[in-house]
Amino acid sequence: MQLKPSQERVIKEAKLFLEALATEQASGSQYASMAAWDKAKTLFYLPGEYRPRKNGLGKDLPTFCIKVPTGGGKTLLATQILVLVYQTILKNRNGS
Repeated sequence: MQLKPSQERVIKEAKLFLEALATEQASGSQYASMAAWDKAKTLFYLPGEYRPRKNGLGKDLPTFCIKVPTGGGKTLLATQILVLVYQTILKNRNGS
């Protein structure tokens, strides 16, 4: 399925963030999500400030939100972004 230009932009921005996140996590950064957001923000317009979150173990919990109008293909984008997650931040997990 061919993505629309707006969808391609969302994928491109998510990929940029996830690649920066993978790099920051590999370097052992305690604030990997925030550092990755700051890197991505220099290349794209990403509204607002990153709000850091922690998981139940007190470790950095990366999160982001995609905001797309009705009929914009949020489900399709979610599946594409999951592929990116597995190709970047989960690449070396579970023996892959």
